[in-house]
Amino acid sequence: MDINVVCVCDKKYLKYFYTLLQSAKIYSPNLRFHICLINQKRSRKQIELKAKNIYKKINFFYLEKKFLNNASKRAFCANYRAEFLLHVLNKGLKNLIYMDVDSLIRRNIKEYNWYFSENDISVYFRNSNDPKFKLLSGIISISGSNKSKVFLENWTKEIEDEIYSWFADQVTFYKTYLKLKNNISFGSLDKQVIDWDFQKESYIWAGKGNRKNKNLRYIKETLLIKTRYLFSRFG
Repeated sequence: MDINVVCVCDKKYLKYFYTLLQSAKIYSPNLRFHICLINQKRSRKQIELKAKNIYKKINFFYLEKKFLNNASKRAFCANYRAEFLLHVLNKGLKNLIYMDVDSLIRRNIKEYNWYFSENDISVYFRNSNDPKFKLLSGIISISGSNKSKVFLENWTKEIEDEIYSWFADQVTFYKTYLKLKNNISFGSLDKQVIDWDFQKESYIWAGKGNRKNKNLRYIKETLLIKTRYLFSRFG
């Protein structure tokens, strides 16, 4: 089964994207990445060369856009996942996994059941009263079915007016879910694929918030991945 990993990234998060590719090279070498790079017009060749030197199967997309400030850019980069997922899906691809670039792959993710055949869309739902935290959108599984396309079309429209608002991705995802839950099959992913507590057996660690900069387990795992990657290439 082919799995297409979809990511969005700006210059600030490129270092995390390279580490994600290194972790995929070690643990999941048969994926295909589709990355949208925001405002990287001057560095495209350099980025592609460096990334493909780590992981060969990458398709690059680019978007140039002006922002009023860093806060609006930060929110846009998070919220653009909806439109970019729809863009990739419209190319006829199936078995999509949206993945935040500050994620770390730690096991072969092809061994996990992503529910592609059972559900149109799967995400990690949470038991929270806050609309911001009803779910986590750092990992999303999309089957590629017609119904999953309907969801992405509706989500993209829902997020348009909130594209510069932080947390709009999760708030509008849940709003779209409530609107379509009786017509589209939704699944709930396990924490093993979006683990912010960094358990040993998890497939994917999520570096959300300041964890990627302050959590010692995440930092140690990042260094271990980099070391293993270099050893596999030059050892």
